[in-house]
Amino acid sequence: MSRRRPPPRSAPSARDRLHWLDEAARQVVEHGIRDPHVAFRRAAERLGLRDAHAQPDPRELEHAVLERQRLFGSAAQPLALAARRRTALEAMAFLHRYQPRLVGPVLDGSADAHAPVELHVFCDDPDELVRDLDGHGIPHDTGTRRFRYNAERVDVVPTCRFMADGIALELAVFPLVGLRQAPRVAGTDRAMARATPAAVRALLDAPGDAGPDQPRRSSAT
Repeated sequence: MSRRRPPPRSAPSARDRLHWLDEAARQVVEHGIRDPHVAFRRAAERLGLRDAHAQPDPRELEHAVLERQRLFGSAAQPLALAARRRTALEAMAFLHRYQPRLVGPVLDGSADAHAPVELHVFCDDPDELVRDLDGHGIPHDTGTRRFRYNAERVDVVPTCRFMADGIALELAVFPLVGLRQAPRVAGTDRAMARATPAAVRALLDAPGDAGPDQPRRSSAT
């Protein structure tokens, strides 16, 4: 017998809002959902909430995810994060001609065993990267992804996905001019932080910076 969902309520209270935030964080941590709006929508459906105007801020969700990882994944999460940062650094060395930048949860410290390594690479001919991967015998999948820069501008860029040491890498291929401006973080008006290989190395070398207790932001030009 399926579990019955609670009936929708129109105006979430402050307590409902906290539950909404906690459930959205659980969706991110346990199901690997990266888009905060999707996490909030699924959480609202589960809790029977429907007032979009009362939805928590995505920045609050970032803190809630880190707190959930600190409470429930303190042993495993730092190991998964460190492994992904090492894999990112190795991949960036391999892809050095494309001026790779690390972005996303592996950079900000919130990545766990569900998270892929997300890299932005830069090349005016995306097929050049595909030929490079083919030439090295690296199986990969291609696709596209949408990135928002402002209310009027949304770009669709090519992507490549492949595995290294059992960890997924997702590459978004921007033109060379894309180095000058980073797209927005999903669901916010903040520019994505991007890190060079040197910045990633610094994260790996920093004592006590392998987990969510002390997340560090790194950006690069």
